[in-house]
Amino acid sequence: MIKDKIYNILQTPIISQVLSKKLNKNLLIENRKIALQKYGFDTIKTIDSALTKNQILYFADFGTLLGIVRENGFIKHDLDMDFGIIENQHFSWSKLEKLMLANNILKVRQFIYKGIITEQTYRFENLTIDFFLHFRDDKNDFAYEYYKQKKYPYKSNNEFSVAKWNLYKFDNIERRRVNEIEINIPCDPEKYLESIYSTNWRIPNARWKSCDGQGWTILNNEIATMVPFD
Repeated sequence: MIKDKIYNILQTPIISQVLSKKLNKNLLIENRKIALQKYGFDTIKTIDSALTKNQILYFADFGTLLGIVRENGFIKHDLDMDFGIIENQHFSWSKLEKLMLANNILKVRQFIYKGIITEQTYRFENLTIDFFLHFRDDKNDFAYEYYKQKKYPYKSNNEFSVAKWNLYKFDNIERRRVNEIEINIPCDPEKYLESIYSTNWRIPNARWKSCDGQGWTILNNEIATMVPFD
């Protein structure tokens, strides 16, 4: 009797819809984890070759950098790949898109803040790849990240709130060998990681979120626009 009641409750339209949505979300997360472990190193090799040949200054960033330095690979619970871009005369977003497209890596969205593209997301199979444009002043390296704020009166679903990452300003990029491939990372990667994750970056924390980051600063009432492409 109790089992029958539970079954009937689970079959009601609202409950069934909620469970289905949660199941689909969990499946998507697992597929992204699998894709990172399956395609990650080959994708690094492809991106490194394309960007290096075209003199675009890139480096492993955020969770990808953390995995390379701490795990000598990818973090098991990570869902995507992160790369930083240092702007120079050889870089443009349109050039990046052409290089990725030539390798079947497709652009799916970009963020525009104050009229400037600051982030683009690409996809290969189920693997998601984020490129963050980094800016510099006399003291800091900084980048932007975007998020949804609860109860904020956005004018459309494509509007996002803005956070600024204040990061350690490294002097150079160095090569790091991992799993028989090479990738660019910041020199003094430990200091850079500390500016993101604090001094606890060596301790795995599957519950860590960007808003927990040491360099994360919310820019109140600032809005960026997300432009989808798929």
